[in-house]
Parts: sequence; structure tokens; C-alpha cells
Amino acid sequence: MALTGTPIAKPTIKVFGMFGAFHVGDAATAKDKVLVRYFNTVASGKQTAASGDSLGLLRELKPMRERVNVSDLRDLSSLLQRELDDARVAEDLVPYLKGVNSAVGFFPGILVALVPKGFLRSEEGVAYPKPGAEGDANGQVSTGYDEYWTASRFKFDGKAVSLGLLEIDPMVTDLIVLDGQHRANAFRFATKTFDAVQSGETIYRAFYENVSAPKDFDSELPVTVVWFESQDDIEARLISRKLFVDVNMSARAVSESRRVLLDDRDRHSIVTGSVYRGLAQRAFDADRLSLLHTGFDCEEQEFHPLTLMLPSRMQAVVAYAAFGRDSHSGWEPSLKGYAPYLANYGRLKSIAPSLDEAVALKAERGDRKAFEETTAVLDEELAPKWIAVLEGYNLVSAHIEASVELDSWVRTQVVAIGQVWDKVFRGGEGLYGGFARVSEDGSGSAHTYKKAIDEISEKFISIREAKLSGCDPDQVRRAYDTFSSKAGLTGLFMAAHLYLERREAGWADVSAFVADLNKISAENWVRLLSTYKPAVVRELDPKQWPVMRAIILRALQGADPSLNFFDPTLAQLYNPDIRLIKRAVEQSVSGYMDGLSPAQRETNRVSEEQIRSWATDAMALLKDILAGAGLQPLNDDQVLRNFAVQWIESLLPKQGLAAAEAEDDDDPDEA
Repeated sequence: MALTGTPIAKPTIKVFGMFGAFHVGDAATAKDKVLVRYFNTVASGKQTAASGDSLGLLRELKPMRERVNVSDLRDLSSLLQRELDDARVAEDLVPYLKGVNSAVGFFPGILVALVPKGFLRSEEGVAYPKPGAEGDANGQVSTGYDEYWTASRFKFDGKAVSLGLLEIDPMVTDLIVLDGQHRANAFRFATKTFDAVQSGETIYRAFYENVSAPKDFDSELPVTVVWFESQDDIEARLISRKLFVDVNMSARAVSESRRVLLDDRDRHSIVTGSVYRGLAQRAFDADRLSLLHTGFDCEEQEFHPLTLMLPSRMQAVVAYAAFGRDSHSGWEPSLKGYAPYLANYGRLKSIAPSLDEAVALKAERGDRKAFEETTAVLDEELAPKWIAVLEGYNLVSAHIEASVELDSWVRTQVVAIGQVWDKVFRGGEGLYGGFARVSEDGSGSAHTYKKAIDEISEKFISIREAKLSGCDPDQVRRAYDTFSSKAGLTGLFMAAHLYLERREAGWADVSAFVADLNKISAENWVRLLSTYKPAVVRELDPKQWPVMRAIILRALQGADPSLNFFDPTLAQLYNPDIRLIKRAVEQSVSGYMDGLSPAQRETNRVSEEQIRSWATDAMALLKDILAGAGLQPLNDDQVLRNFAVQWIESLLPKQGLAAAEAEDDDDPDEA
């Protein structure tokens, strides 16, 4: 017997609006063009016959975090939104809709893309639908896109017009907000359809505890829905990312990290994206270098202590270390000579030999097939090598070991600690910055979560310090600050390149570079970066990044003299030891001269004994600092002393120096 009765209708969203279309892609090649269809309508908190199921549409305008756990993503091409700033929604946008500071309370339209469910997670068997055959019935012309959505144009005098109906099955289709997710969430809150905040017990509720929805809110939110058509299979994620970047470059600034990861046309961002795609395969794992340690969802001034790098910093590394000169023999502390080479693919090809420069340049111009071909090469040939340099370095290994221990500790703590660890540190949603801006003297859930964040951060720092117990805590902090800076990371990869271009196998022999790095213990690297580095150069502005490379290579030569990056028989100014001597004697002479009047500076006589004393003090400082890191000067005492004396003499006023020399010549004890 067959079961009879009235079935429950599919929860299809049906909205009225106006259709349109435009193309993206290479205008010169028809097959590479993608047709973008769009549909203008409205969403609101109330159903109206004029707009259709506008309430159902509004409920589906969810941020990515409500559709897929960002921490579960293994493909960064699915990044289609900026991080959601709940504090901005709660403190700025909702009050605006309530008319707190303005009587208008109107938002411009938001941009939404239609994609099949599972498409963002690259689930097997989920493809972007192609348009079906047109159907002409009931006074309208309809085109179906498999079971996902249907576009129907109404007729006027027997001809299809732009007005029509869009039907979406939300059970199998995701609506991804490409632009306007903050406005959409404020609107959802105002209409009490923001279920994750207003009904659920989620960490996001903490931002909205002191905010109430406006009464009798009946505004409408303009919405533009887009989907894509092409002769070939469509990579909707790439097109959506392009739309997102293009729209947001002229709107409210996208976070720098997210901009770097989303920009598919900037050469430095493309390579940076390759490194982060490799890291994304590890998600937020604590036991290996992953997105947890690399600031995937953090920004400058707003990153936690587990962060070893940021996308924006890696982009700077790529600009110099991947696009510098093919070979570099100069060591001057200046990158002025590098500037013309930041577009040079020759050096990049030494890391990724299969890269086709012509194809890569087409990718920069927006050719999606060229982009896919270029990224495939980078993902296979560059990303694993660069990740190996970072992950293999014992200073990074100590950091990761500390994060493993932290992960175990978190599992034994109260619920709030676990929530913060999973959602703020490992959630990939940019929540760290939001809670960082919460007032220290506040109250409520937001303050509780902020305290939990601080507790986790402090615990990690203490664990890491314990693993490097031979160093002072301040040394450990300063060393990691130096390493994770643009200067530190750029210096590391510039050192790797210069080291590896001397080896027959080049970058294929990256393990040799890592092995030589690790001939120096992690604790000694801490001492070098925290004590030796500031004695060589105080600040590390862009013009001095090569100095960091020199410091690293000098350390490697100290552990293995056969490397011979510096000539121990010469006082070369690009040798960091010599730079340290130079700075030390400059400080001595400067301190001496500051104690003299202008007249005394011209006439005061400096004895040879004083000059030798300054030289001896500088040499002693160098030896003491290096001994703390298990190293010795590369040059012998005679080379160091001769340089120190000559440099001091070059700093002294000629008259005073001449008088001192004359006095020494007349001294009978010296005869």
C-alpha cells in the first residue's frame, strides 16, 4: 500500500526582483569569459506580498562561520569574507539602525553569491550547476540550475522582461555574503533573526549583552544575488573572491591579512597564498606549524603570542626573498638596490623551477586558468620548501612544543578556557581582535572571555620560557619578537637563498640549510637574537633587513667555519662582528664628545691609551656576547683591534687627534 496524505512543501525561498548580467574574464577570449547573473531584491523582518519571502531570505544571510567551521577548511580559496567584527555590529551598526545618532537608519545593498552546499568544503561530487533548458509556461520564462535555484522572467506583451522571480532551495544552497556581512548581521539582529546570538549560547553573544533590538523595526535591506555561467566548469570561489576584493578595495578597508590571502592578482600575495594553502592543510593543529601559529586571522597590533608570522609579514618576505636578484653578492645594509627586482621571476624560478613566467604574468592579469596553473606549481614546489625552513628551525620547534603542551593544559581547565581556545585561538574567525578591544575593567561574558584569553596567553609564554630555561624570560620574548618581525622573517629566507644558491642542488637541498641552522641550539639562537642583534643594529627598518640575513649567516659560519660567508682576515663592514665593534666604539666616542664643550671638542687631546682602551672594550663586548651564544669572533684580535683603532681615529676631530699623536711622539717612555 502507498502512503497517502499532504507532503510538507520544500522550504523554498521565493522573492521578486529585477534581473541583470555582466561578464568577467579576458575580454579577448570568449571561452574564458564568465557570465555573472544578478538579481536585485530586498530582505526584511516581515513578509510582504510585494517582495515575496523577504524574511526567509534575511534568515539565510549568514556569515561563513554559521555555515562552515573556518577551522575545518583545508582550501583557502573558500575564503570569501572579511573577519566578522561583532563589536562593530553591536556598538556601531545596531545603534545606527535604532536611530541613536541618525534618523536615517538605512543601509546600502549587500552582495550575495549562490553556491551549492558542500562546495566551499570542496566535498567530492559537488559541482557548480550549469543552466538547464529554458521553460516557457504560466506567463514566464524559467531557467533551472539543477535542484539549487530557478530564475523566472515575467513576460510583457509576450516578451520576457527583467522583472521576475528567484526561487532558492536553502536546504541544498548556501547564500554567501560577499560584501556587507556586518550590515546583514546588524539587520538580522534588529529583526530578531540573528539566531546564533539571540537564541543560542555561543561565544558571540558576549558582544551583544548590552544591546537591544529596536522596536517595530520595519526597514528593508537591499540585496543583490549573483551566480555564474560559463562554457567550462566554473570555479565560483575564484570569481567570488575577485568580486569580494574588487568591491572591498573601495569600501571599508578589509583587514590586511585577509586582503593578502584574497588577492589573486598581486604577485606577492599569490606566492604568500601558496604558503598559507600549505599551512591550511594542517588547519589549526597544535603539534606542527599550522594556521594556529601563523596569524591566519590576526592583524598587526592584534595577534596572540602563538603567532610567529602574519600574512602581511610573509608578503613582505616574498617581495624580497622570492623576487630579489637572481644572485646577490652585495651585503650593504640597504635594500635600495633590490627595489627594481621585486617583479623579477628569475629568483622565484630558482625555488619553483617549473614555474612559467608568461603564465604567471597572465595570472596577475586575471586569467583564472593561468592562476590555477601557477598556484599548482607554487603549492607543489615552493610552499613545502618554505614551510620546511620554518618548521625545521629549532627556535620554531620549541615554540610548537610549547603549543602542544598548552593544548593539553587547556583540556584540563574550565569551560570558558576551552571555548576561547577553540573559537578564538583555533577558530579562524578573527575573534582575538574583537576581544582585544574589550575594556579591561568591563563586566559580563565579554570580560570573562577576555580574561580567559589573557590566561591562555600567559600560560603559553610561561611554558615556552620553561622550554628555554637557560635564557632569561625577557631574552626569550625579545628573541621571538625579532624572529617574527618582517625583518627577522625576511632575513631568514634571504639567508636561506644565499646559502642554497651556493649548493649544487639549490633549493632542493633545503634540509642542509635547516641542519646548519640547528647546529646552534635554540637557547643560543635566543641569545643571538636578543643580545647580539641589538648590539649590531638597534632598529630593523626595511633598509636594514639584509643585516638580519648577515647575522644568521655569520652564526652559521661560527658553527661551521667551512661555510666561509665572511673573510676572517679582513674587517668587512658587512660582517656583523665588525658592525658590532663599529657601533661600540661610536658609542664610546660619542659619550666622550658629549661631555665636552664645542671648543674643547676641537682642542682636546685624546691619548693613544684612551683609543686603545675603547678598542679593547669593544672587543671585550663582542667576545662576551658571542661566548654567551657559544661562539667566538670570526676575526682574530689583530684584525679587530686595527679596525677599532682606525674607526675611532676617523671619528675624532683632526686637530685633537693630531695633538694627541704629537704628544705620543714626544713621550720618552714610548721611545
